Formats: sequence, C-alpha cells, structure tokens
Amino acid sequence: METGFIPPKNNLTRVRKGLEGIEQNRIKIVREATELLDNDAIVGFNNFGFGGSNCHVILQRFKKQKINGGLPKDDVPKLICVSGRTDEPVFKILNDISNKSLDEEYVGLLRQLHKMNNPYHLYRGYAIISKRSVISKSSKLLQSPRPHFRVFFGRFVNNFRMLASYMKQFSIFKDFETRINQILVSHKIKTLQEILDTKEKVDEDVLVSICLQLILVDIIKELELLPIAVFGDSCGNISIAYYHNVIKLEEAVSAAIKFSKVNFDSNMNFETLPNLVDSKDKVLVMANSINPWKGTIIPNLSDLPLNDEDNFILENGGVNLLGLLGRLYTEGYLPQIHKLYPQIKLPVSRGTSMISPSIQWNHEKSWYTFI
Repeated sequence: METGFIPPKNNLTRVRKGLEGIEQNRIKIVREATELLDNDAIVGFNNFGFGGSNCHVILQRFKKQKINGGLPKDDVPKLICVSGRTDEPVFKILNDISNKSLDEEYVGLLRQLHKMNNPYHLYRGYAIISKRSVISKSSKLLQSPRPHFRVFFGRFVNNFRMLASYMKQFSIFKDFETRINQILVSHKIKTLQEILDTKEKVDEDVLVSICLQLILVDIIKELELLPIAVFGDSCGNISIAYYHNVIKLEEAVSAAIKFSKVNFDSNMNFETLPNLVDSKDKVLVMANSINPWKGTIIPNLSDLPLNDEDNFILENGGVNLLGLLGRLYTEGYLPQIHKLYPQIKLPVSRGTSMISPSIQWNHEKSWYTFI
C-alpha cells in the first residue's frame, strides 16, 4: 500500500496440484515484486492462526500522495519535542528526524503524539530543525522537582523590532496581531506593521513594544505554559495586568496608547496603572521584583539584563523562543507546540515514515506463553 509494489512469495517452491484457480490462471502467485495498479486499489488480507483465530480484512489504498517529500513550503524553523521510558527512543527519534529530509507530516504526527504527558516517560528531548540543517538538539532525564517558571515583562524598546520580525513567521502570532490591529485602527492609529515600517516616532516604538508583549501573553496562554508568576516593572505592568485578567485586551491596548504618549522615563508604579485604564476599581495584586531566583527559568521580555540563558533576544541577534520552549519541555513542562504551526491534514500522505519502529523496547527478559 505504501511502496506501490506487491512483495513476492519468496518461500514458495512448488504449488500443490488440484488448485484449479491457480492452474486456470484465475489466481496468480506473486513470485517477484509486482506493481500495484491504481491509486485506489482494493486488497484483501487473510490470516489463519494455529489456534483457530482467523482474520480477514479488505483495505483500499489511500490516494493522497506526498508532495516534494513532505518538505514544508515555508522556512519557519520547526521545534519537535519527544519523550520515552529510556533515553534510547528519545535519541533514536531525534537522530532520525535530524538525518532525514524534513517531513512536515511526520513532524506533525510526533507533535500530536507528545502533546500529552506520559508519567512513565522519564526522558525528554527536543530538536530545532530547518529545511537545511539541525539548529540545536538536547535531551535529559527529568528531575524532581522541576525548576520554577516565571516570566518577566519590562520596558522593551531596544530589540522589539527583531522580535516582531521573528514572531511574524508563526501563524499563531498573526492571529493575535490581527486582534490588536483592529483595536489600534478603532483609535485611528496605524497597524503594528505600518508602524514598524515607518520608524518615525519614539512614542510609536513604545506602543508597538507593549503590544508585542500583549501578543506574547496570549501566546503563553495558548501554549498552556502555566508560569507560577508573571512579574516585571515599568510598562511591563500593563502586560502583567492583562495576563492576570485584571484588564481586558481593549483596556490593555488603550493603556499602552496612553503610556506611549506620556512616554515615562521612570518606572511606572502599580498605583499609576489604574489611571491608564478606564476601570478605576480594578485591584492589582502582583509581585514587582526583578530579583532572580536560583533554579528558576525566567524568560526575559525587557531591556534589563537578567539571566542570559533565558533572554528572548540573544547576544548574537537571534531570538530564543524555540530554545526556551524546548528547555521548558525537557524540564517537565508541557508546552502545546503543535499550536505554533499550521495543523497537518489527517490522514497523512502515503510515504510518511512510521513512528512505531522508533519506539524501543527492553528485550532483556523472556516472557513465556502457552499455545
């Protein structure tokens, strides 16, 4: 069904006399690899067991054929996270996807398989792969307890353009960007991309940087990252309030517009934020501290130097989003990576690699059964 060829009966040496269907050429024994005609060919499979268990199945060949080997049409780097009972299946799957041409459907199946937590899988790993090369790869044994995960939001005007350029590759970003653009247009303000293209005003830069943080708040929730704390300072407090559902998106964008016009040089206190939103009765109860914690993962969405390992923007100018998500996975969190990318259409095309051969088993023990 997959290769398009019927395998030969290599162990057949002679045909018993009296089988009229074969003798009259109504039934043909396949003695060499024979092409399976038609894309929708129907094939019957018969199985006869020694214990009397007989099974008969009729299958029709699936028409959907793989295009260009399954290579993605876009150039977006792909994050693949996998787990296993031992390190062997993790290594095997990661090595397989690293050594083969990138197949979007196969990767999509892996994401669906590993989007749920398996408490018996003590080993986890991830790979970031482009169409041309393996960008990074890592695996480890799960540790208990897992490190705490917090997110820091702050003033972020130095590298927001780089982050915006990177994030717009992902369809999930575009969806949330559309919502914010609709609010900006209702205030008679240019869209985010129009502001990014003009590079004219400092206050617009502040506005876009806050809106980017709001989009990342939505992405954090959509990917079900579940940080134990979201904290920060300055205009980052708008994103903090939005994360905790203290204010709605429309209020958060309105507050960002007002903040960008005031363009504070000093940190904005929590007492100041209610003046920027329409609802005066909202109470903000959040931590406002930038002191790092030992053994904590803190993605940093600000211009302040915190932990270099967790910065969204790296010193070499790269964006560390996929690396952070992969690290969270290997530390015991369960980011829903499949939501970052367009969904594959099921069932997948013929020629998609099977996952089951990569699931390794421990065969050191013998298990006996009665016949």
